[in-house]
Amino acid sequence: TGGNSAQTTSTSNAVTMTTPTTGRFYAKQKTAPFVTTNGIFGIQIKNVDLASNTTVSGTTKVTDEDISSQITANQAASTSLDLKLANWPVADSDGDTSLLDEIAISIDGTAMAIAATANSGGTACLDVIAATDMYVTSLNYGEGETFKVCLGTALTATSIVKVTYYYANAANVVEIDTAGPTLTFDPAGGTSTEKARPYVSIIADDDEYADDTYTTVTVTKADLKSPSGVTTDISGDLSTADNKRFIYAPTADMELGQWTITARVTDTAGNKSSETTSKFTVKARAKFSLGLSAGWNLISLPNNPSSTAIDTVVGTANGVSTVYAYQDGAWKVAVREKTDGTWGAFAGSLTTMEGHKAYWVKTSDFQKLKIDIPALVGGASGSDTPPTPPTIGINVGWNMVAAVDTSGALADDADVST
Repeated sequence: TGGNSAQTTSTSNAVTMTTPTTGRFYAKQKTAPFVTTNGIFGIQIKNVDLASNTTVSGTTKVTDEDISSQITANQAASTSLDLKLANWPVADSDGDTSLLDEIAISIDGTAMAIAATANSGGTACLDVIAATDMYVTSLNYGEGETFKVCLGTALTATSIVKVTYYYANAANVVEIDTAGPTLTFDPAGGTSTEKARPYVSIIADDDEYADDTYTTVTVTKADLKSPSGVTTDISGDLSTADNKRFIYAPTADMELGQWTITARVTDTAGNKSSETTSKFTVKARAKFSLGLSAGWNLISLPNNPSSTAIDTVVGTANGVSTVYAYQDGAWKVAVREKTDGTWGAFAGSLTTMEGHKAYWVKTSDFQKLKIDIPALVGGASGSDTPPTPPTIGINVGWNMVAAVDTSGALADDADVST
């Protein structure tokens, strides 16, 4: 039994008996049943004595494997479903070459029966009519690890679905794996990122058939080329938790422009991937957009701006004239005036505007503030390191505190408010 695709039958091979109790058969990789380039195969031995008593050896029975969690929504009766099994390759436990009778199913404790092929009035699934009818139409020995079945009873997310079947013992399993892994990258090819230090991942996919045991890899080449043409070997700087995804974490801001990553890996069966190249772009981070309405506005910044000087944060392309902050139990203020249509510098006890603090801002127009707020290095959105929540000091009595961003991904005040 086996392969790497949907199957309905097993392949039967004759055994040459060398003694009354021993025998042998030969199979080559390019001949039946090993007719696929790659796949998993289980060998079951059908034993028949002189009294015609039959047993099949080389299998292990699984009783009442609970697959209920795969039913997440209502399923109508006589509907074809793909359900996943935990153990492969599924065996031909009775040696009759048919795999369609190998899976027994119970629903909420009621055993289902294989539908009679004479019942031709099934609606969505031919022959599945009665509530206890079932019919398996194929077993997928590919990486999906599923079987396709029609059930005569409707299912809900609370249905208890259990399956009983046999699979080949490990000693009776043959794996044929001659295909090299395929590589993808994150950031994906052709995309861009505004993160100054994006995590760069090499992702190897080497899962080709059910219960594939050769899915981990070793990186044999990993080069990163900068926009200015400098190539760096990063293979020694990669980290991994599963030997499938390898992550490079820059220790400094990356040069703006197009980067090129080139990688090659080898799996545990010795198969090599092709040398694969991908390109992504590091762009300057867009400024944070903070909307204001004419009059007084209570605002905060999600993180520290690149420069906290109040004149830099507010800028001059708006009507902001006054900023108040209540800090350490006292009000601080900054004011400025226009002379001949040009804003002067802010003056007063408030000289900076920082993340994690709140401010009252008075403006005469509806212009947005455009503020340069760098992305977070650790804890950035989509990264593998947790964010460090900010610590905001407060005093007895009233305090003005900010709405904060621990993802590093917010682009404007609309995101902050939601």
